[in-house]
Amino acid sequence: MMLPERIGRYLLTADLDPEHQDLAVQFFRGHDEVLDREVSLRILNADDPRAPAFLGASRAAALVEDRRLLRVLDVMTLAETANEPAQIAVVSEWATGRNLGELLQARGDKPIPVDDAVNIVSEVARAVSAGLATNVNHGRLRPSRVIVTDAGEVRVRGLAVDASLW
Repeated sequence: MMLPERIGRYLLTADLDPEHQDLAVQFFRGHDEVLDREVSLRILNADDPRAPAFLGASRAAALVEDRRLLRVLDVMTLAETANEPAQIAVVSEWATGRNLGELLQARGDKPIPVDDAVNIVSEVARAVSAGLATNVNHGRLRPSRVIVTDAGEVRVRGLAVDASLW
């Protein structure tokens, strides 16, 4: 699979799944050159059987508003080229920090302080609840989807979209 350098206004800066565990899905960090902000892009071949669910989940997730969620910002259909089939690209907010799995691994045998753990669980519950209030379930919540930002905020990635791919 040929990796693009840009998709529309988005410059791709890092391949976030270099192992390509799922050959039909690509996951990138990118830069929105119009609004000068970091984003993530998840790209799926349009002929993949998961494409309708992926597109529907992305559109549903885009309607959920909560500061704890890394929102879907854009959904694009990419035309077929000589090298690639038609694809669907979902652009989401980017958060700089470490995911919960990385934080736990870095602590080794030391548990997260109780106040911090309660805050993380509470913030994740509120984020998931915001989705459920509009009938949008995360569906695949796991430690790698919970980001603790450099500013200490808890953000949740992949509302509905992750589950559509699994």
